[in-house]
Amino acid sequence: MTNLMIEELEVYQQEMDQNGDFGDALHEAVTSAGDKFGLYEVMLHHGPITSACLATQAGIPERLARLWLNVQAAANRLGHQKKTDLYGLWSSWPSTPQTASR
Repeated sequence: MTNLMIEELEVYQQEMDQNGDFGDALHEAVTSAGDKFGLYEVMLHHGPITSACLATQAGIPERLARLWLNVQAAANRLGHQKKTDLYGLWSSWPSTPQTASR
């Protein structure tokens, strides 16, 4: 391996480290928003929910609810059932495996 290759790998590693930190910061911000606006609380009491219903219950714009739900589902912190477009805390899903893809 040449010195140039080693330097390129080190730069790549630094970029990956920075992206990981950004990802952690983003997750913290999204989690904080969920706490601040009571989104987890609504989901806990309501069970599987659509973005429109979450928005209404929490008093936030539906677009923000949908964005928050999609980020949480992409991070595998919530379940998302594509067929019904329901999102839910993993603890609120029925136990049958076909209802949600985890």
